[in-house]
Amino acid sequence: MRPVFVHPLVRFGTGAVATAGILLAGLSVPASAAESDQLWIAAPYEKNLQMGAGAGTPVEVGLYHDNDTFTVTDGRLTVDASGLAGVAEVTWPENCAPSGTTAVCTVAQVPVIGPDYSPQVLLNVHAADGAEAGARGRITYAATATGGPEGTLEAPLDSFETTLTVASGPDLALDGLDPVEGATPGTVHTAPLTVTNEGADPRTTAAGSYRAGRIGAPRYVCEMPYWVLENTVRTFRFDLRIDAVVPNAKGQVALRPVITGTGFPHDPRPGNNTGWVTVNPTPAA
Repeated sequence: MRPVFVHPLVRFGTGAVATAGILLAGLSVPASAAESDQLWIAAPYEKNLQMGAGAGTPVEVGLYHDNDTFTVTDGRLTVDASGLAGVAEVTWPENCAPSGTTAVCTVAQVPVIGPDYSPQVLLNVHAADGAEAGARGRITYAATATGGPEGTLEAPLDSFETTLTVASGPDLALDGLDPVEGATPGTVHTAPLTVTNEGADPRTTAAGSYRAGRIGAPRYVCEMPYWVLENTVRTFRFDLRIDAVVPNAKGQVALRPVITGTGFPHDPRPGNNTGWVTVNPTPAA
């Protein structure tokens, strides 16, 4: 999290112009908002590392700055992974030059924060062989760039780090769901749901059944009576009956433990537990 700067706007009435001019003549006036800029590092505060996970855990890091009046280039992000010794190992991307446990990563163009921002440095972190569940380490960051009012920018020192914790548990991933096309009222369409355990531990659920709930549209909670071992893929048939056709209507499919309202303990990638089924999607232009 970075501080939010509030720049006050001061207006002088006509009777105060001369006085203000006299006061300012003998003072050093700080740079205005248009003449200031700051470099920042965007990094996750903490991440879980799955024991035995072959794919590792992504750690996305990026640089950005505040003031779009300035063009900021030649970003240099220093990533120090020495704090992961015995806990985890880093696979460096192509835009990083490692030397031991430290790497300097290049960011050719540093953007301002906004909807077009995306992380430029994509680290892949694996739990080290022999690391036990609960072991913790950290990655620290520093950065400089060319640009700003004085020609160079530097991110605040000792302000950005990511803590990584080795965890043991399942990592259930819901594969991409195909859209339902050509739906008309009264038709039934099969939407197969494929679940993969990408973690190191198995996951089981209660006996198979379903129960319908209603929060807005009907909601179905299906309890699957299977163990999903490491790297095991399970596919479930789910039939949709179309009562009325609304183009681009969407329904969410989510993986949750039997205890409603909680997430899977130590899940390193909770974002892959959710998918969407779209009925009669509008073709892309």
